[in-house]
Amino acid sequence: MDQRECSTDTNEPEVAPQPFKGFKPPTSSTTYTPNQLFDVVLPNASRGCLRLVGYLIRKTLGWSDENGNPQNPNTHVSYRDLVEDAGVSRGAIKEAIEEAIEKRFIDCLRFGQPHKAGEEGYSALYSLRWDERDDYITSLDEFDGFYAGNGNLTHIPNDFFDYAVPKEPLAIVRVIGVIIRHTIGFQTRYGFRRQQVEMSFSEIMRRTGIASSSTVSSALRAAIDGNYIRKVSEGLFDPSAGAASKATTFAVCWDENPENEPKQNNGSKIEAGEQFKN
Repeated sequence: MDQRECSTDTNEPEVAPQPFKGFKPPTSSTTYTPNQLFDVVLPNASRGCLRLVGYLIRKTLGWSDENGNPQNPNTHVSYRDLVEDAGVSRGAIKEAIEEAIEKRFIDCLRFGQPHKAGEEGYSALYSLRWDERDDYITSLDEFDGFYAGNGNLTHIPNDFFDYAVPKEPLAIVRVIGVIIRHTIGFQTRYGFRRQQVEMSFSEIMRRTGIASSSTVSSALRAAIDGNYIRKVSEGLFDPSAGAASKATTFAVCWDENPENEPKQNNGSKIEAGEQFKN
């Protein structure tokens, strides 16, 4: 692997990060993502491992040829890539790679070689691990790679991989991922993609794999304040045996004024819901 230190220019003024305005409508700039990223990896991976796998999915599946095949099925990865682009801290890279391989999320095709005197260095080569079995697996114990058959994928906005995953804490990414998975990641029997979902607090805890209710509560607030998700309607707790209880309804936050938004042939904007009809 390339272990060169990341260069920084201390003379450049620091620029305050811009607030996230919501995901770009999924009419373009998406990565066709295995749903098992949300069903298996998200609740079971450490922050570094999730960032590594998310980075490989983005690099591998973010671009395809005219036949729909990934242009980069095997990905060269340097330490610099993981630090600067994937958001994995230098001290966590080794453990993140080992975890991703042990949990069968990725395969290492070639270990990297650092630059040495008189010897050329080269980056490591990784690939996502694929499972040719007919069954769609959601259990980590049975997981042996991402489902390789047709279906069980969703067009996920690239902002999730480029902005949320490498920058936000693990709990917040898990909450965002769960809402994405159960809205646009869910296709109804009529071929439509769901735009909002009712989810109880306990279900969010279970699906994120977070055992602390205070952590989930804080992550939900941060995800809402960060314009990743929004509450459509507030839930209701009925202390009388729960007969009238109602789960909170969540939806993904979309950028209302995306730059260079794709248009239909008649010049009108393509709404997010239209993209997910089929």
